[in-house]
Amino acid sequence: MMLALASSVIPTPARAATWYVATNGNDTQAGTLAAPFRTIQRAADVMAPGDTCLIRQGTYRETVRPAASGTAAAPMIFSPYNDEAVTVSGCDIITGWQSPSGYKKTADTDFTLQAEAYSAMSGVVTMGTVVGFCDTGDWIRFDGVDLGSGCTTLRVRMAVPASNAGRPVEVRLGSPTGRLVGTLTTAATGSWDTYTEQTANLTGAVDNQTVYIVFEGGAGIGNFDWFRFERPDVTQVFVNGLHMTEAQFPNRPLSAPMLTKDYRAALTTYDDKTAVVEGASRPDNYWVGGRIMALSSANWVTVYGRIDSSTGNNVHVTDASSNWSSWGDNPFLGAGYGAIVGVLGELDSAGEWFYGADTLHLWAPGNADPATVTVEARTRHLGFDLSGRSHIELRDIHLKACTISLRDSNACIVDGGSVRYPREFFRWTNGFLRDNHIDPNTWEGTGLEVSGSGNTVRDAYIAHSWGDGVSIWGSNNTLENCLIEDVDWSATDCAAVTVRGTGHAIRNSTLRNSARSLLVHRLLEGGSIRNNHLHDGGIVCDDLGLTYTYEDRTASTEISYNWLHDNHTYHVGPGIYIDNNCSNKLIHHNVIWRCHEGVRLNGTCSNTDLFNNTLWDNVAGMAVWYAYDGLVDVRVWNNLSNRDDFKGNELQANLYSLATNFTD
Repeated sequence: MMLALASSVIPTPARAATWYVATNGNDTQAGTLAAPFRTIQRAADVMAPGDTCLIRQGTYRETVRPAASGTAAAPMIFSPYNDEAVTVSGCDIITGWQSPSGYKKTADTDFTLQAEAYSAMSGVVTMGTVVGFCDTGDWIRFDGVDLGSGCTTLRVRMAVPASNAGRPVEVRLGSPTGRLVGTLTTAATGSWDTYTEQTANLTGAVDNQTVYIVFEGGAGIGNFDWFRFERPDVTQVFVNGLHMTEAQFPNRPLSAPMLTKDYRAALTTYDDKTAVVEGASRPDNYWVGGRIMALSSANWVTVYGRIDSSTGNNVHVTDASSNWSSWGDNPFLGAGYGAIVGVLGELDSAGEWFYGADTLHLWAPGNADPATVTVEARTRHLGFDLSGRSHIELRDIHLKACTISLRDSNACIVDGGSVRYPREFFRWTNGFLRDNHIDPNTWEGTGLEVSGSGNTVRDAYIAHSWGDGVSIWGSNNTLENCLIEDVDWSATDCAAVTVRGTGHAIRNSTLRNSARSLLVHRLLEGGSIRNNHLHDGGIVCDDLGLTYTYEDRTASTEISYNWLHDNHTYHVGPGIYIDNNCSNKLIHHNVIWRCHEGVRLNGTCSNTDLFNNTLWDNVAGMAVWYAYDGLVDVRVWNNLSNRDDFKGNELQANLYSLATNFTD
């Protein structure tokens, strides 16, 4: 017997592709090893499930946003080629320095193309310093335009009456029909002789290019004076890789860490949104436009305000954080210390910078000429935007002065590499309780963002943040085997890791060096904090824990097998802090030493277990604030301490010992 075969052909799945990117490539090429793309974004635009992007060594100054997702069976992968060193940077290199006075130099971070100074044209008419009679299909060309690592806004000075408004002006690269990077739809200015400025967004406007301005939509599209290509505002500055200090009073030397109580002025803040700054007297309104950050009274978190008037050493603020207010015995205001930042007049020493009116001012270290060093200015927040994407992997890629967003992502992986300077300075609304009872998508000061479900960050180094190192919400996300340090420069309620949501795991990681807490787990339900090493928190603030939660009655979270030591607060500084009105915590097999308290439970604390912990060489082994209903159903069993102060509703088999055979 013979079996007949069906005539139809079974389709073969498309083979996964490998795309190559190199700093000497070109986005018009094929994306092969021999003819690589220039930008990672070009590969991200064409990648399909199962594809891999291999990146040659070098620095890529862009934000990468994949056009598609991978699948569980066929993830999309971004990785260095042959383990080469790859950095994605949020910075642009700044050139074109001028010398207005002494060692202070300035550079315009944007640039303007005069319309009449074109390299070539088709169809238009030059009328003195403007270009007109622009009709459909006409264009003007500018050769050798250095767009750097990204211009995001086109600003045009133009004139057009209402009868001719509403027509597109295109920005294209390479030819009149080349890649479209932006379109301005003209708005009426009043007449052919009335000029106004109009803007449009640009996407993918990078590198040294031949730029075409192409006119479409009819006859008489407008008269054009100039085209200005703008970068985003500068938020951080680096010279030869070294992080510079934004101009401030008092001065902070470059050698000083960001996490320090030194190099700040004594001051007093008041509930009428004023402050008196000691050690300085300036002319009227000298500090207007600057930002004041003050840590006062109880030293919980800093308050923030934008200065709108000043006289001598007195300032008044607007746009202030909510804690700068009049309510009761305000623990956020009073005598303390702080700094005034972002005032051009305070740019008075080497290593300082100021940005305003699209101009970067810099006094380079060692009084160097900025033209002789590498000056980088941060103009982008994100290096990779994977928000809403699924099954994408980043492997061994380093990020500098930018971060990664996994907002609402699913099953994405960040494996290896580093994220340095993930969060630039940010304006905070509420320095304390920023993550409590609000939509996490509105959190301020996020670091590497992880939400959605089933995402993993592992084997990564994350450091040097004004806010969090890593911010986690959503469900069932994992952070493992990471080193996170030098965070919360703002001295607010940020941390090395802030986590909220359901089922997250924080494990096998080292968290160290924070102004306030190292791990904030407020409203973490059914989570696991296990096998971590947390040390050197509370470097600036007071009343905090190396781990901290507050008003958190979510279902059981486990804190176990962690080492916690060296909380630097001078009072109320436990290793594990279960603050007011919490319940359902399981705390076991932790070792806590050199803290103000080993464990603190504030009332009402209920249905919480402390088993098999070692609390050694702390000022107090355990502490409780018996507010509200105090302790309810708190079981404390089998713990070891050299302080005889175990506290709970049920105490069993706890051992107090003065043995000296422990070593650090």
